[in-house]
Amino acid sequence: MTLPIVLGLSLPHWIIFILQDRLLPNVDFAAIMEFPPSSKTPMAISQTPNLPIQSLKKSHPLFLTKFNSSEHPPFFPFFFFFLLLTFCYFLSLLVLVYLHYHTFRTSPTSKLHLLPMHQAEYLPPSGTDISLVLQGGYNHPLARVWQSERQLTKLMFIFPLFVSDVEDEETEIPSLPRIKRHGINKLAAYVRPLVEKGLRAVILFGVILKDGVKDSVGSAADDPDGPVIQAIKLLKREFPSLYIMCDVCLCEYTDHGHCGILNDDGLLKREPSVLRIGAVAVNYAKAGAHCVAPSDMMDGRIKEIKLGLIAAKLENKVLVMSYLAKFLGSLYGPFRDIAGLAPSHGDRKLYQLPSGGAGLARRALVRDIEEGADAFIVKPSTFYLDIVNEALKICKDFPLAVYQVSGEYAMLHAAAEKGVADLKAIAFESHNGFLRAGARLFISYFTPEFLEWLDEE
Repeated sequence: MTLPIVLGLSLPHWIIFILQDRLLPNVDFAAIMEFPPSSKTPMAISQTPNLPIQSLKKSHPLFLTKFNSSEHPPFFPFFFFFLLLTFCYFLSLLVLVYLHYHTFRTSPTSKLHLLPMHQAEYLPPSGTDISLVLQGGYNHPLARVWQSERQLTKLMFIFPLFVSDVEDEETEIPSLPRIKRHGINKLAAYVRPLVEKGLRAVILFGVILKDGVKDSVGSAADDPDGPVIQAIKLLKREFPSLYIMCDVCLCEYTDHGHCGILNDDGLLKREPSVLRIGAVAVNYAKAGAHCVAPSDMMDGRIKEIKLGLIAAKLENKVLVMSYLAKFLGSLYGPFRDIAGLAPSHGDRKLYQLPSGGAGLARRALVRDIEEGADAFIVKPSTFYLDIVNEALKICKDFPLAVYQVSGEYAMLHAAAEKGVADLKAIAFESHNGFLRAGARLFISYFTPEFLEWLDEE
């Protein structure tokens, strides 16, 4: 398109060039175009020695006006050339219009002008308070995900495994629906499909069923042939990517069912209890555990475990997850059924926190941070979300887990069986509550179900 425009605009100049060079070679057109004529400079025709006026008249009849060589040329020659230039420019314009129209007709968009034009729309004025309109922000499933602060993922779930000293055992516990206790020979077959579905972490609890194994100091807890250390080695071998945590306590292994070593009067002796628990934790770490989680609630046990790991040169390989708040509660019943650890006398009021002890929980948290804990657990969970939120304020830079204990799990199943709630819906609701409160990890008996439910979501 550029070339026709250039040629069209230059057409008058080509015509003048032809006139000057071919028809009137001796005429000074620049002088002719001067208007009005200068009194000091005669017009070009009168100054042309080689082209007499008579010959110009004969050759070009347009010059009919009489004038002699001493006079200025009349107005008519200027007017003639002005008309000629005007005609040339209009001719160029017509050529350009034709070329543009021809190009437009042959272009792909040549028929766009035939399409109906869309009329711009305007919303009517409205007095609605826009701050009240929220539902558009979560009307789509993806938008609802965006509106949630955090989402449940498989990486957040830790599955409790109960391993007994009866090698071929596989027993269901009526008070704990869908949860089984396994011997070492049955464990890998049970865990394998869960790992294939995305299970990433487990926490091990040893169960002593054989007679004569339990004693006053919990010797079976770190027995190399005991259920926990055997399970650590098996899981490390069969599932290298699985994160293995170990609950560290003596209550499963003592003949009195308490979490430490007792005095003659039946009360716990703190110092030997802490030293024994520290030794058990170190032996689990030596067997290959990635994390040790002392649940005994003895004062000073985090420090002793840390010192033991340093002495064993394992301090950089093992995470210490403290039960910062293990409350004395009414929802441990099914767990005690499956682990067989109800105390033979008394209770645990002297070392587990009272249910109203929020201040004690905060103080225990500060103490365990100072002693070197790497992460924390609140147990139970549902009735203690305020403790979770308080803990988050104090240890915001530490991973925080909740343990939905066996009684909480059984309650949700009972509600579903009675038709009070849908099991999946109420499980999601409870775990989203943990997430909102500030927990980032869940020790949950619902883990196998969530491995499937999260895929469905």
